[in-house]
Order: sequence, then structure tokens, then C-alpha cells
Amino acid sequence: MVTAVAGLALFLFLRGGIQRGGQLEFLGIMKYTWSTVHEWAGMIMLILIIVHLLLHLDWITGMTKKVFSGILWKNIKK
Repeated sequence: MVTAVAGLALFLFLRGGIQRGGQLEFLGIMKYTWSTVHEWAGMIMLILIIVHLLLHLDWITGMTKKVFSGILWKNIKK
């Protein structure tokens, strides 16, 4: 959620910078702070996704085997 909010702030309100006459501040927070928050939130989210996948690796491999064995079995029966 933090990544999405920071990304939207950067995309919608802090696009141009000084060169294009845009604002460098949104909701009292400077553009470089929004960018830093966006990057760190993205890194944390990536780490949490990897941990989540590792915690459920048994389920993922089991379901993958189940799905592919069903597909192979149906092809053999024909």
C-alpha cells in the first residue's frame, strides 16, 4: 500500500520537477522523500513476497504436481 501511494504521488503530482515548472513537494513531503519511501517499500514488499513463497513452497510444489499429473493422465487415457 505504501508503495502504491508513493508511486501515485510521484506519478500524478511530482512528475516534472524544476525544469518543467512542477512542484517538488506534495502533502508537505519532498519529491526525493517520496522516491525513497517508494523504493524502500518496494524492497520490503519483494522480501515479504519471497518469504511468503518460501513458507508455502510445499503447497506450491504439491499443487503443481497435482495439476500436471492430472493433465498427463488425461492425455494418456485418450
